[in-house]
Amino acid sequence: MRKLNIVIIVILSLVLLSYVFYDRYLDNPVDSYTSCYSQEQIDISKLEFCHKEKVLEIKDEYFINLNNKKQLYYYISMKSEPKYWEENNILGIDDNKIVYVNYGEKIGKQYNPLTIAQYALSNFNKYIDTNDKKYKDIFFKQVDYLINNYDIIDNNNIGWAYLFEYKSYDLEKGWYSGLAQGQIISVLVRAYLLSNNSEYLPIINKAMNFMLKELKDNKEGLLRYTPEGNIWIEEYPSKKPSLVLNGFVSSIFGMYDYLIIFPNEEKIKNIYSKSLVSLKNSIAFYDTGSWLLYDRYHKTYINNNYMEFQTNQMLQLYINTNDKFFLEMYEKYSNYSMHDDYLYIIQKLKSKFKQIINN
Repeated sequence: MRKLNIVIIVILSLVLLSYVFYDRYLDNPVDSYTSCYSQEQIDISKLEFCHKEKVLEIKDEYFINLNNKKQLYYYISMKSEPKYWEENNILGIDDNKIVYVNYGEKIGKQYNPLTIAQYALSNFNKYIDTNDKKYKDIFFKQVDYLINNYDIIDNNNIGWAYLFEYKSYDLEKGWYSGLAQGQIISVLVRAYLLSNNSEYLPIINKAMNFMLKELKDNKEGLLRYTPEGNIWIEEYPSKKPSLVLNGFVSSIFGMYDYLIIFPNEEKIKNIYSKSLVSLKNSIAFYDTGSWLLYDRYHKTYINNNYMEFQTNQMLQLYINTNDKFFLEMYEKYSNYSMHDDYLYIIQKLKSKFKQIINN
């Protein structure tokens, strides 16, 4: 009887949400995701996407003239206001100005390498925007932590470990992430451009080596192959390939940044080119026709924040490559995106309903 009641509740919830969804979004024009980083909500019936000239205007905004020298503004918004990180309930800033994550009683306080990289990028962007030295100082605090807290895999490879298990992807304590490696590389490239400190260069080089080390035979590495035979850098190096979309794209950005200061490294240029081909050949597997999936392991729908983020990633790929394929993906995903999470919530309820039925 209890199981039947739960099934009835789930069905009624789906019906109610579907009614709200159709009432709001079919009787009225959909508020699309803000195109071209505009802050305005746009009536989808009148939506006009950016032409190439407009996108190239946006590109110019990423390159800020600082001290008569072009410095890279990090492409995708990292919750650009540092106060987001400082006022977030699960984040903290220690006495050394290093950000940490409080995962609760079981995992506790952790210095998550990705969170540190993203806080660094947030402060970097804020420094470029304001020329306020306090943001530069906080940026280099995170940099100092990163260059003093990596694992030496071997003489040519270093990585930043997660010191807790992640059961969703069957990862034991001490796992590494291609997403973290890629964004840390982006941080360290900017640290070098800002300081001209050559001590960063071998660390950047060894971090890239590990990000591109093949994952096989239970050996540490982050690069593997898709079922179609293309390379992929794993955000989660699980035994079963997870192939997370946004993590792979962030690692591609890491390679793009790396080539700014190592422009003649043919091996990296070759892998960068192959990564773009792989992304283009695989991206359809994440597209449901109305939304995007997070990975090819669990095949879960992403939430609205991720949808916004991954839509922006497509625009940035177009800006970096001038490949119209990515502009087309940006336009397509912009049509999917909405300011509310109805599709995501409905999909979650459907998944829960299936679990109940199967049990």
